Formats: sequence, C-alpha cells, structure tokens
Amino acid sequence: MAHRSRIGYFRPISANLFLFFVAQNFTNLNLKTIAQWLAQGHPEIPNGIRRQLLSFVLNKNSAWLYGHDDVILSPQQIQQLVDYQNQYLAGKPLAYMTGQQPFWDLTLKVNEHTLIPRPDTELIIETLQSLPVRPQNILDLGTGSGALALVLARLYPDSDVTATDTSSEALKVAAHNAERYGLNHITFLNSHWFSALENVQFDLIVSNPPYIAPGDRHLKALKHEPVTALVADQNGLSDLKIIIKQARQFLNPNGLLMVEHGYNQHHVVSEHFAQNQYIQIKTLYDIEQRPRATMAYLN
Repeated sequence: MAHRSRIGYFRPISANLFLFFVAQNFTNLNLKTIAQWLAQGHPEIPNGIRRQLLSFVLNKNSAWLYGHDDVILSPQQIQQLVDYQNQYLAGKPLAYMTGQQPFWDLTLKVNEHTLIPRPDTELIIETLQSLPVRPQNILDLGTGSGALALVLARLYPDSDVTATDTSSEALKVAAHNAERYGLNHITFLNSHWFSALENVQFDLIVSNPPYIAPGDRHLKALKHEPVTALVADQNGLSDLKIIIKQARQFLNPNGLLMVEHGYNQHHVVSEHFAQNQYIQIKTLYDIEQRPRATMAYLN
C-alpha cells in the first residue's frame, strides 16, 4: 500500500468553525463593538460623554456612531477610551481631553490656559440678536479662547472687534480660533481690562470676567481651569466693579455694556451700574431662569 503523506491531509475547516476561532480570538483580546462599549459603560460616566469620547477617538460624528454600532474597536482605540475615562473620572473636563469645545455655531480650540466656554455665556449673544443694535466698534474683555469675540465678529461682519486678555497663551488660542474661521477683523491685545487701550471708544463692550469668590465650594469641580479666569476678590465682585466703573471712559454715547456674573450677584451688580450713572439697567436670565448677566447703557 502506498504511503500517504501527512502534508495536505488535513480536512478543510467549515466556515462556522472558522468564525468560532475568530470570535475566540476577539474575546481573548477583549475587543468590543461600539454598542458593547456603550452598554458596558461606567456608572459615573454619562452615556452622552462616552459617545463624545467615541466620536473623538474614532474621528466620527454622533450620527455615524448610531449607524455603525456593530463596528469592532481596535485594542489601541479601547486603550485610548480607557485612558480618557480615567481622566474624566479624575475630574479632567472633556474639553481639555479633546482640545475643543462647541460654542454657539463654532467649535473652538481650548486648553489649560483658557476657560472652557459655556452655554450660559451664549445668553449675551441671544440678547444682542433681539436688540436693534448694529455696533461698529466692539470690545471683548477677558476673551480667553475668543468665544464672544468670534461670535460677535461673525454676527456683525462690518464691525471692528478688539479682544483683550492678560494671558498671552490664551491670546494665542483665541488668535488660532479666529484664523480658523477667517475672522481677520479682530485685534487681540494683552491687557488687564482697559490698561492697554488709549483714545478709543466702543459701541458695545462685553465681558465674562472672574466672579467666583475665593474658597467657593464650586471651585473644586473647576480645579483644571485657570484660577485667574475664575476667582475675584471682594466676594467675586472686584473685577465686575472695575469693568463697570472704567467702561464709562471707553463707551460711545448710548454705548452698551454687558457683563456675565454669578446667579446671586445680580442685585449688587445692578446697584453698581446705577451708582455709575448707567441707564436702562436690565438683568438677563438663563434657560433655567437664573440671573446670569446684566446690561446697561451709558447715560
């Protein structure tokens, strides 16, 4: 009887058996689909945050995730997600992990040198849209990432916008954001409020200054953000008072000043406007009906 070689003698495995081996390997590598990753979420991380992290790691939008939840994540992608989850649980804001934050209709670059723009500040934009104003000269004090300055430059494309900040690093971020959106009619200045401004008047001055009191219990949750953009002396009011007082020298007749402040500061802020002879003083309320900003005109 002829000798039969063992080479090539193995029977071909079935398709089902092949898939079984593949599935075993995926299991051993702890690979997961997008749907599995979302379903097995950490209880302290909202599902919306997990989706944002997935969008960032995969460089896909939320709509794509919904339509491709059977896609298998690579080991490298899973490791990235785990690392970001740990950072989030340690209190690091999502915006600092991804390096970007939406504001109005923009997506802004942010980093540890800039305050993270928040929806509360959009109240200033919403209010301006409802007013019959067309400011030609606009000043944004303490611009940070440039959020207010950029939106106003888009809202009023024929205006000249000036944006100031004491942080040169923050100004670099703001200038980057302006360049990204082709907004070349913004001038960025390193200035402590009005200190670098001379012989210039504005129709509109806006500011989201520091207004949290030193030692406030909310600061613990904001530990990753620049403290100089958050905290002010005199129970959080010192910078607001400076801006309200000094803005009179830089506003055109009937010019408008708008400042954001804490929900429990509106009475004091309104009183300080009145003490400095502003008129038509009005408190603005956010979506949760909390007093969030105050506006007034130069008398």
